[in-house]
Amino acid sequence: MRPEVLSGLTIVTPSYEKHYQQFARFVASIDSFCLDKSFLTLLVVIETVNRELFSSLCTRHPSVRIRLVTTEAILDSFEIPDSSPAFLNRVGKFTFQTMKKLGGLLRVQDEWALVMDSETLFHKPFSAATLLADYVGQRYVFFTETDPRGARWRDSLGHAVTRNCAEAISASGGDRWYMEYFHWFYEIDKVRELVDHRLSAACWRAIRQGTPGDLFENILFYLFLEKHHSAEYQFIDFHALVQETLPPEISGRMVLSELPFALFGNEYLLNILRPEEVQFLGALFAKYRLPFVRLEPPFLDHRYIIELKKLPSFVATVSSHHFMWLKGRVAICVSGQFRHSVHRTPEHHLRHLAGFLAGVDCDIYVHGWCNTSEAAIIHELQPKAWLFEPRPCFAAIAGRITVHEEKLKPGRDEGSLAMFYGMQRCFELIENTADYDHIVRIRPDICCNSSLKELMFEISDHGDFLPDAVYVPRGFQSKGLNDQFALGGHEVMRTYFRTFDFILENIDKLAFNPEMVLLRNLLENGAQIALLDMPYALMRDEPFRIDSVHHHLHDQEGIWWSRTDQLPVLVDVTAFFSDKLAAAEGILRKVIPNSLVFEHSSSAPYVGQAWIEDYNPDARVIDFKQIAGLHWPVFRAPGWSVKQARTFNFLSKTPSGFHLARWHYDGRRFRREAISGLLPSARAPSRGLARAAYIITEVAKSVRADMVRVLRRLKRVGSRYARLVSRPVP
Repeated sequence: MRPEVLSGLTIVTPSYEKHYQQFARFVASIDSFCLDKSFLTLLVVIETVNRELFSSLCTRHPSVRIRLVTTEAILDSFEIPDSSPAFLNRVGKFTFQTMKKLGGLLRVQDEWALVMDSETLFHKPFSAATLLADYVGQRYVFFTETDPRGARWRDSLGHAVTRNCAEAISASGGDRWYMEYFHWFYEIDKVRELVDHRLSAACWRAIRQGTPGDLFENILFYLFLEKHHSAEYQFIDFHALVQETLPPEISGRMVLSELPFALFGNEYLLNILRPEEVQFLGALFAKYRLPFVRLEPPFLDHRYIIELKKLPSFVATVSSHHFMWLKGRVAICVSGQFRHSVHRTPEHHLRHLAGFLAGVDCDIYVHGWCNTSEAAIIHELQPKAWLFEPRPCFAAIAGRITVHEEKLKPGRDEGSLAMFYGMQRCFELIENTADYDHIVRIRPDICCNSSLKELMFEISDHGDFLPDAVYVPRGFQSKGLNDQFALGGHEVMRTYFRTFDFILENIDKLAFNPEMVLLRNLLENGAQIALLDMPYALMRDEPFRIDSVHHHLHDQEGIWWSRTDQLPVLVDVTAFFSDKLAAAEGILRKVIPNSLVFEHSSSAPYVGQAWIEDYNPDARVIDFKQIAGLHWPVFRAPGWSVKQARTFNFLSKTPSGFHLARWHYDGRRFRREAISGLLPSARAPSRGLARAAYIITEVAKSVRADMVRVLRRLKRVGSRYARLVSRPVP
């Protein structure tokens, strides 16, 4: 069919605020590369609360025709009485997304639509009319057989979704997996037929007021085509097509009984290819004029995009949230001591660093003090640049510190200065930081549970990357911010690495603790803070033996300054750390007493007691309630919800008295409660009674946590038993 026969193409995309930056890049790529924008309409499905945010893209890209459709309007048209959040909670994210996409498709004014995710990116010039004509001329639907996938498949989400979708339209299903190409063109007349006449009454009842099984709109649509319009489409076994068009040494890697293909499918096509092998996709792409591929490579290498762009029909990657890591290489700054109390411990450091960095396209830079392991370090890490130097004397600089921590080990301040000096010198080894979109700081003696690639994928899987944020682990925060690992864009990391310069300029004004000084530098220079779920053991000079790593992990969690803080990850938590730093600096400057009874005289009087233990800025706080003229400590039972709130209390001094910032996190909501103008009081009972109430509360929380763990384990055992007894006997 010639392109001019078709009237237009609408791209339907659901999105939300956490994907706004990615969707904005999607729109910008259309604006840059689409040669016939008048042929194209972009219909985005969003919640009403996000209308203003997404409307800005219409102004920014006036040549791209954008229509906004609200989720609330779609739910109303389907006679679903819930609010958008309530519907999501009731039916789950997959059915929620399915109804959003189907509702968007029903609002398309063209004959054809293309469903794409908000992480899609176009990479070279294209004609929307040609894309559509190439598909309409062949009308192919890819699938793979499910039987070869074995038991893993029968226990998988994909199997359950296929079964649910088949049941929803009274079709047979289960022997084919239709999630085999992110190339979802829809004939709108057929979508209307599916929604209006083929979805069963039982399915609609469950969607409107029950608990439906998980549904995927494309699986619904392809099962519907197979049952009612099979003569109009080609149904092609994608696994057989790969065997036919790719060299056997490559096609043989696509084994349906093995992961990831046992659970997924062609969305992991790039998993079987090295960058230099992408060229072998040429015959496959040419046969059907394939324009898209999911960006899910087995490792991060910027050459994937370069090689994909050489394929004649290729124009875009879908699910491109990992693209941010593929635009160029990552700089890895390794600084610190390769220490060892046991011979050859640095070999453990090097072995683990190599594993930690595996799968990431990176350049390594190393700084350290002159040591006997230099030859091994250079040989194994192959750094792009390195510097080993005699450790300078920092005693004169340390002598200028005016506000110290108490009870420090001898030389602690000099050691902290040496650390920041080494970090900065390592960063300065990079000739041009603009060559790198992202830079990592790491100590060599960290034994991490995750690889760097896994951490990076966790960030991009979650939503938009925070370009002004420094990402650090949740553990080892001490009185400020973790100074042992960090990841961020090159501009914000420049601020991070230049903390030594910041110290030299402000040393007489700083309350000196390494984590506090780092945090002060970042906050004063406008950086944001985000946290990573990154358990690791700090091994220092010990070998990375399994028993030693386990021992360190266990001991770290029992110490307040190294344990993992129960805080939200991958979001901006700068305000939390600002409150924390104010409290920590107040303690070091001795404006916050070790024990304080305070009150607030207002329409709702408040009395409480706080005390500081071991200079921890997270104060212990007990509230009091007045009974019979006396103030009694309030015992707070922890409750039995699975997600128990964690509360942090930060006291700081203000001209009007004391300020208490309370942060509450229950695993979902992170909220701040502030009480200002607190004044010292003598009306409350003794500190001992308050501490007793606090201890009782903590014991109750511990007992509750143990019980919840037991209940979770029983639930898992019950689920496994239910799957076993429901499995058909062969």
